[in-house]
Amino acid sequence: MTRGPTGWPPSCGRSWCSRSTCRRYVEIDFTREDLGERLAASGYDPSAATLFVWSGVAPYLPEEAVRDVLAFVGAQGSPDTSIVFDYIFREVVEGDDAYYGAPELLARLKEMGEPLRSGIPRGRTKQYLAELGLRLEEDLGPQDAIERYLIRSDGSVYGRPMGFGGLAHARAHT
Repeated sequence: MTRGPTGWPPSCGRSWCSRSTCRRYVEIDFTREDLGERLAASGYDPSAATLFVWSGVAPYLPEEAVRDVLAFVGAQGSPDTSIVFDYIFREVVEGDDAYYGAPELLARLKEMGEPLRSGIPRGRTKQYLAELGLRLEEDLGPQDAIERYLIRSDGSVYGRPMGFGGLAHARAHT
């Protein structure tokens, strides 16, 4: 079963926690259940500003399920609703292993019997999301991640991210 975090908890048990600052984790199977129905059952208000954090999920779902989730977020009523999610390049899903780390990941997933099922074509994130009612705010690729987060104070690089995906932040087009 696939799980996806969103929203706020019914009671976070802290005095500083209010409905506007808390989060709720909603369990869902994106291939069998309707996201809107699951969220509504958990008290989600589509007119409220919401940040959806969707990490480590999209590449393992069928393309249709990914598009459904992104279109759902794009259709929300608040202009302050957005989603942050990671993705891989569609080219890797289709077997291109020329990117840094791709041969190792593809081999490991094959051993596990867990295929990659969806991705966004490299360099087309803005267009892909626009088709689903989302406006791309930022698309952090592998080199961007190195430059922003992996440079030590002495200028050396601390590690290297996989070279075949990104981290996107997109806002609903209301």
